[in-house]
Amino acid sequence: MSASEKVWDLPTRLFHWALVLLCVTSVVTVQIDELEWHERSGIAILILVATRVIWAVVGSETSRFSHFVKGPSAIMAYLRGLFNRTGQPTVGHNPVGALVVLVFFILLLSQATTGMFANDEIVFEGPLADLVSRDMSDALTSWHHYIAQALLWLVGLHVLANFGYWLVLKQNLILPMITGKAKAAPANALFWRSSFVALLILCGVVLVVGLTIGFR
Repeated sequence: MSASEKVWDLPTRLFHWALVLLCVTSVVTVQIDELEWHERSGIAILILVATRVIWAVVGSETSRFSHFVKGPSAIMAYLRGLFNRTGQPTVGHNPVGALVVLVFFILLLSQATTGMFANDEIVFEGPLADLVSRDMSDALTSWHHYIAQALLWLVGLHVLANFGYWLVLKQNLILPMITGKAKAAPANALFWRSSFVALLILCGVVLVVGLTIGFR
């Protein structure tokens, strides 16, 4: 199997790398105490992940939950093949990678949402902090910090896993997310949704979030 086939659409790839940049921005801005930019980055992450979740329902085939979310038996079968080195490269997310994607979505949405109600105990408050009591804002701020630590651990494991696949299994999972192509031929022709649909979804999410928190 030498020919490369398209496995990722443009919206999914743009989401992935934009999310990487925004997560780095969020970490850096909080470290240098640029909380206004940290807030903007968090709002952008919320918009991006919400758009990606919708795309996982109506988007291209390999981007959909229905394509990559598998049951326990499929996950165990994949793990057996992985440890025996008999498994073949999958088209799109593998069953274990799919679990990581779901956890990322949950944590990122939780992180961005709690940030909307958080405060720095001095002068800065999230855009929706005035909708809850101070005690609730403090509690959500604590959860915001806890989730951030969980995300850092998950990112570290994700990076290590990608290098593990590359070095041990000789499967490059990073390059396909750049080029959109991989040496994993699908059993049937894949369905591709127009990128214009993803753009419309993004605009709709921006409008909803903007109306909810107010354009600032």
